[in-house]
Amino acid sequence: MVNFFDVLKFTRGKQVYDHSQVVDLSDYLEKQAALFQSLSAKRGITLAVSVEKEVYLKADPSAVERILNNLLENALKYNRDHGSIEAGLKTRGGKIKLTIANTGETIEEAQKENIFTPYYQLSQKKAGRQGIGMGLSIVKSVVDSLGGAIEVGDKIGRASCRARV
Repeated sequence: MVNFFDVLKFTRGKQVYDHSQVVDLSDYLEKQAALFQSLSAKRGITLAVSVEKEVYLKADPSAVERILNNLLENALKYNRDHGSIEAGLKTRGGKIKLTIANTGETIEEAQKENIFTPYYQLSQKKAGRQGIGMGLSIVKSVVDSLGGAIEVGDKIGRASCRARV
């Protein structure tokens, strides 16, 4: 239910998060990835984390957790058994780049433009992995509120979501 209200607030232009705190994004990513290690291991999925240390961001800690949890959860949910997930964080040219990639399902080009739309769901067979299509919409809204950008990309055998702030 929280997702529904967050989307509603974002679509009405209301402030959802208070981005006045400084958070160590490196530390948050390492901790959130650690929470997903055991779930990944149960499916034989390797979760590799490559984090540049001491990357700081002025953001609401709960917004950072929302972004990381959603992207990691999707990477796990839409991955194949015995696949892999790579979580990366680095800075380049004064910008922060967060990448979450997996060996799961790639996204058809025609669907990429809609993936961040509220309630939009991919028209692929989900094998019991049903969502309601709000997670990536909220992630995009949060990233936008931080002055960043998010995109989805893929290569053969690897799907990724990249956010830059």
